[in-house]
Formats: sequence, C-alpha cells, structure tokens
Amino acid sequence: MEEEKASAAQSLIDVVNEIAAISDYRITVKKLCYNLARRLKLLVPMFEEIRESNEPISEDTLKTLMNLKEAMCSAKDYLKFCSQGSKIYLVRFFFDLLASMIRSVWSLRIFVLVDELVFSLNERATCFVLLW
Repeated sequence: MEEEKASAAQSLIDVVNEIAAISDYRITVKKLCYNLARRLKLLVPMFEEIRESNEPISEDTLKTLMNLKEAMCSAKDYLKFCSQGSKIYLVRFFFDLLASMIRSVWSLRIFVLVDELVFSLNERATCFVLLW
C-alpha cells in the first residue's frame, strides 16, 4: 500500500508538471487557462506531503487520488487543446460543449432552466465570437 501511495502521489506531481509546461493559450481562453494551471500547481506541496508521509492511507483515499489523477489528465488535455488547437475547432468545441449542457438539462426535464440557459449561452456565444 505504501508503494501505491507514493506512486499515485508521484503520478499526480508528474501531471501537474506537464500542465505547467503548457503555455501560449488562445486569447479568448488565456485567463481561464492560466488560472486553472496556477490552481493545479498549488496542489503540488500536498502531493509531495502525501508521497513522503509515513502514515498509511485507506483504499478509499487511494481511489480518490486515482480519480483526481483522471480529472487532472482531462484538465491537461483541455489545456493542451486550448494551447495547440485551431481557433475554428475551439469555437466548435465550445458550441459542442454548450449543446451537451443543453441536452443534459433537457434530460433532467427542467424546462424553465433550459430557457434561461439558452438565453445565457446565446449571449456568451455572441461575445465569444465577437472576441474571436
């Protein structure tokens, strides 16, 4: 278990270091991406503490660390996309994300929120296209 704990913590540190190496985000998402990367870098001391700790951790904690690694890998992929992806694909990705949000709201049968969400998304999409 001690070996798994050290391995999980080290893999999280490695993912954060990979995230720190990503730069040059698109102007439209630059602030959001830098904030996400900065906040993830703040987690490194905690991961180092877990790795160097002599106290055992439970199975649930280990599973949580692995789930956190999966989420951080998704964040890394998103940040890479924001850094290296084309502007047109970024806009398409943005609209696909909006469509999936609307579908999920519809699946929950929350019709009043859908109208508000669509109105809000239309405003944001217009601003996003104008900034582009």
